[in-house]
Amino acid sequence: MSTDGSETTPAREIPRAQDQLFARGSALAKYRALIVGRPGLGALLAYEIVVVFTQALPGALGLALRKICYPWLLGACGRNVVFGQNVVLRHPHKIRIGDNVVIDDNCLLDAKGDSNHGIRIGSGVFVGRNTIVSCKNG
Repeated sequence: MSTDGSETTPAREIPRAQDQLFARGSALAKYRALIVGRPGLGALLAYEIVVVFTQALPGALGLALRKICYPWLLGACGRNVVFGQNVVLRHPHKIRIGDNVVIDDNCLLDAKGDSNHGIRIGSGVFVGRNTIVSCKNG
């Protein structure tokens, strides 16, 4: 009950990244939970290979490789999607992107959380440089 007598719903506790970082467990398990979001060595290796070889690569080669490789990590990716340099994906399997989308340089798409459906970016969207899109249990 609230102070005015009306019913209130209990707020869901959203875990802070700091709490997750300093919790017990191996560094690898924490990294996988915070960044990759999927269990298993295969998901971790796929994420690491794509990030290491494409994320910071400049120029046309970087754009081409990200266009090919980033969709491997995503839940869904439409046609003609452009990923700028240093685009960071957290829990990428919960990110769905429509057709003709541009995600400019230095953006963060963060779909962390246990009870959310992730991020859905519709067709024809331009996500500007240095943007953070986050849904953490939203």
